[in-house]
Amino acid sequence: MNEQTKIINLLMIAIVGYRIFAKTATIGLLFFLMCLHFQTSDSYAQSAIFEIQNIQVDATADSAAKARDKALAEGQKKAFTTLLRRLTLREHHGFLPTPDSNTVSTYINDFSVSDEKTSSVRYLAKLHARFKSSDIRLLLSEFGLPFAETISTPVVAIPVLERGGKLTLWEDTNIWRKIWHQLNGENGLVPLIHPKGDLNDKTTIGAQHAIDGDEERLQTIAKQYNAGAALVVHASLRLSADGDMNILDINITRYGAGGNGKTQTMTLSQPATESVSQLLARGVGDAGRFVEDSWKRDNLMAYGDRGVIAVSVPFSDLKTWLSIQKRIENIAIIEHVDVILLSRDEARLNLHFMGSSRQLELAMEQTSLKLRQNEGVWYINPTQ
Repeated sequence: MNEQTKIINLLMIAIVGYRIFAKTATIGLLFFLMCLHFQTSDSYAQSAIFEIQNIQVDATADSAAKARDKALAEGQKKAFTTLLRRLTLREHHGFLPTPDSNTVSTYINDFSVSDEKTSSVRYLAKLHARFKSSDIRLLLSEFGLPFAETISTPVVAIPVLERGGKLTLWEDTNIWRKIWHQLNGENGLVPLIHPKGDLNDKTTIGAQHAIDGDEERLQTIAKQYNAGAALVVHASLRLSADGDMNILDINITRYGAGGNGKTQTMTLSQPATESVSQLLARGVGDAGRFVEDSWKRDNLMAYGDRGVIAVSVPFSDLKTWLSIQKRIENIAIIEHVDVILLSRDEARLNLHFMGSSRQLELAMEQTSLKLRQNEGVWYINPTQ
């Protein structure tokens, strides 16, 4: 029986005791257990943000041991750079610190390897590293770089290609969609899901529905893939005015959690040395980075940006409260939670968080929680 299961069992005993005997001691036990559970979960979401997975390492040296040491040092530096790029805007990547391997190791909390392969002179593996959140934040602040820590709810990508006036989505001729499938956003803040394109997907939404912003159909396909939002990326290929080159217009619209249905547009030109497939691949890369940066801009924080907000959390039963509590724990920008009051149908909390109240509201939306204010009181309610 793990710690959380033990705590849940104790809570159930406490609430039963309260309902039957209404003893003050039971209330105190319940209060204590809730506080304990929040405190033991403070670092969970932060560790996920500051963890980099599946870094490929490959090195050769005079011996297997030296090759392993070399590969791990190089892999840790690569993971360090990947983390800093994850947290910061692309325009700031040229200003990121580049410490040596020994310094990088001081920022690592722990690491592990998998898929190891060795020979007498070569070492290959996948590296997984977890970094010290407070040290990384302090480092970025010393370089004057703002950062974002809120991971978006998973987003299902709907890539529509328009060429010669014809729209394609699920068809095999949609090269745009095939290239999008290669983009996974694994070490970014916006996890991408790519639909299979099976019969269920085809009957749920078509190309015209997607570019028209049919929110009911977009919401349906997002739910089918357990995503909180849908991202329509509409690429249109056309000839330039003089007919000398292809022009790629890309319209990007996010619907659902973290999106307002507003369309962002970018345009790329095809040089003579580039094929249409290469132009589309470049468009996917640029659009993917744009989606990441747009999300980060909405969630940027500086090291000293902190606040405290008092909230009321109404609930109908223990199961609902535990679900809400777990979601709060998964919000990275919440540093600490004080339980001020706990009754059979309400919890009053002080949330210590980084960033602004709007950013806190957006972060909660990613975990299906709604932060709202009514007559001067802030409330948290589940949206599903």
